[in-house]
Amino acid sequence: MLRQVEFRGSLGPRRVWVQDASSRCLVFLDGEFYVERVGAPPIIPAGVTAVYLSFGDPELRRVDFCCNDAFADYLALEMVPWIQATIGHPAQFTLCGLSLSGLAAIHAALRHPRVFDRVVSQSPSAWWNDEWLSRNLPSGPGPDVRVSVGAHETSENVGHDHPDLFQVTSQVDSCRNLVADLQRHGHSVEYVEFEGGHDAESWREDLRAALAC
Repeated sequence: MLRQVEFRGSLGPRRVWVQDASSRCLVFLDGEFYVERVGAPPIIPAGVTAVYLSFGDPELRRVDFCCNDAFADYLALEMVPWIQATIGHPAQFTLCGLSLSGLAAIHAALRHPRVFDRVVSQSPSAWWNDEWLSRNLPSGPGPDVRVSVGAHETSENVGHDHPDLFQVTSQVDSCRNLVADLQRHGHSVEYVEFEGGHDAESWREDLRAALAC
């Protein structure tokens, strides 16, 4: 059963969708996309808690998800304790995201490796700011990181309706570079190139595979 609650943290109230309760918790950024477009709730394994955090609005999404330390701290130091106090005390936390929120998920988990055990990052926007995250990685060990990207995500020199979001490198090339740099810094990485593009249907099937592990 999926129920909606409100989480009030330092960044203001956000809608949260909660599914089940167990010792393993999946925290999804871009909650609207995962619930309404990807259709994640029906494919969550039995006995796994799923928490879907709303991105708020498009401008907040851009600010929060672009390797924002304050947002990473908000997730680890405010939302996780709220989950523990409100829903239960999961022993493991996996942070999940797609596109820009996939970038944010990796950044937050690497910043707080004692909070997040695993990252599921689907088509992360690793191209952001000339591949800033690849150039600013902490050394491992850290959480287990799963990076996936569609083999058809090959567009280059693309604008995304904001000057801070001009994409020079393709999604797939920037993800390959990020994975290589993560490994170089001592992180455990699983890399998957799925047959598909930057779309909800591809992410749904990829998520199904990621959660089966």
